[in-house]
Amino acid sequence: MYYEIRSKELELTEAVESLVHEKLHLLERLLHHYPEDSVMASVRLHRLPVTDELYNVRVALELPGDRLFASANGETLESGLVDVAAELERQLQHLLSDKRNETHWKRLSHASDTVRRNVPVDEDELKEIQEEVEQRTHQGGSAERAA
Repeated sequence: MYYEIRSKELELTEAVESLVHEKLHLLERLLHHYPEDSVMASVRLHRLPVTDELYNVRVALELPGDRLFASANGETLESGLVDVAAELERQLQHLLSDKRNETHWKRLSHASDTVRRNVPVDEDELKEIQEEVEQRTHQGGSAERAA
């Protein structure tokens, strides 16, 4: 993945570039099946001039045939980058899941997620059901003997 980083009202130093690479590098584990030079991250960093304590981070991730976008505000540049990376990771997982067609075959919940509930049973009704089952099995057995 290669990066195009631009900034406004913020000096683009080597430390800022390394921070961007560090936070967005985590997305590359999901992009391992794309050719390395076919993915581009277009990063826009903006420090809002009203207060020096607020940053706007926008990232457009261009993949072959797809484009993802995320934007976040943060009190620090790092927190904005973390929020954008988390949103892009969510979008990328959803995109890859759709490409693998997982929505049609993947189990939505695990067996451990199901809840067992005890339903109260009326004892008299249970005895009636058991007697009816015994009668049917007894009648079925005698009908077979007669034939």
